[in-house]
Amino acid sequence: MAVKSSYKIPADIDSNYLDMEIAIKKNDIGIRPTPVRVVLTCLISLFLAFFLVFNGNSIIREGGTGVVILFLICWILLTLLVIHRDGTNRMQIEFLPALFGYIPKSARKVVTRRSSNANPFFGIVGIEDIDEKTGMVTYSDGSYAYWYAVVGSASVLLFPEDKDAILTRVDNFYKNMASDCEIIYMTTREPQNVSRQLAHLIAQYKALNFQSADMNKLVEEQYTTLKEYVGKEFKSTHQYMIIKGDNREALSTLNNLVIAEAEASSLMFRQCVPMYKEDLITPLSLIYKPMYQSK
Repeated sequence: MAVKSSYKIPADIDSNYLDMEIAIKKNDIGIRPTPVRVVLTCLISLFLAFFLVFNGNSIIREGGTGVVILFLICWILLTLLVIHRDGTNRMQIEFLPALFGYIPKSARKVVTRRSSNANPFFGIVGIEDIDEKTGMVTYSDGSYAYWYAVVGSASVLLFPEDKDAILTRVDNFYKNMASDCEIIYMTTREPQNVSRQLAHLIAQYKALNFQSADMNKLVEEQYTTLKEYVGKEFKSTHQYMIIKGDNREALSTLNNLVIAEAEASSLMFRQCVPMYKEDLITPLSLIYKPMYQSK
């Protein structure tokens, strides 16, 4: 069997006409294959240099031959600098928009106080916007997502038949997923969520037929214990499911699949609660915290 001496590397899927390489040669003499965008950048730089030098009202032209030569040398060095490509085959000039976006102080400083606006903080994790009504998350890469707080059914104490039923149900669920969607699971250690217990306590207090000073004191003590002690000191495992789609249509299809699965059976999801903007602050805030809290 003959061994190939060279192999062809296929073009990237996201490449376009500007990434197409052309070879400028004559009689096998010339530069190596160069992308079209690099050649166009060089031509634009050349036209700008001629315009600045030969324009009648140009200050450079009026400076004399020495100034023109010095300007051309600096212009050529600057052109070589901006067309230099890194390991990802991107020119340095392509980083200028990100550099200009980094110049404002607001783009380099994020305030993480509890009373501060959370939108700049969302930008750190690639979140551009969160819909207040639907909870749809828009990411900087153009994808969309919904967040769910989930509770699964898996356990080491399952009977073999229950384990097989869960695995079959989960396998069928993922088989129905499209290729333009993905599901991300995130597990955290957070203080216990006592909102339901607090709501139940308030409902019990409002349903009392009579009230007294001792009863009010007892209810206040229970409320304080739940909120300030249990809700802050006792931590438990929380699991979140992030369903993402490359576009809104793909996300809507996956979201309908998740809702149908949660309503039809409890084998995969024992509990699946949608999350909105205020709910996302707690899990995201665990990623960024002072050093003394992480010890």
